[in-house]
Amino acid sequence: MQNIKSVVATTVITSVVILGGCADSLNNTQKDTLGGAVLGAAAGAGIGAIVGGAGAVGTGALIGTAVGAVGGAMISDDK
Repeated sequence: MQNIKSVVATTVITSVVILGGCADSLNNTQKDTLGGAVLGAAAGAGIGAIVGGAGAVGTGALIGTAVGAVGGAMISDDK
């Protein structure tokens, strides 16, 4: 269980760092969508780790990514 948490944490941190380099060329909607996806993935993976095993972490991260991306796009200032 500890290995899964460290892999998820490393993946999320790496994604934020890599995708953060693209932030200058993104408009507000894209930034909000990306931010929502990253936060959703982290939250989903965390909830999956608490609720179930390895499969729940991956599933939680995928669902969280989708929900976070949609939510981030919906609350964006660019309409």
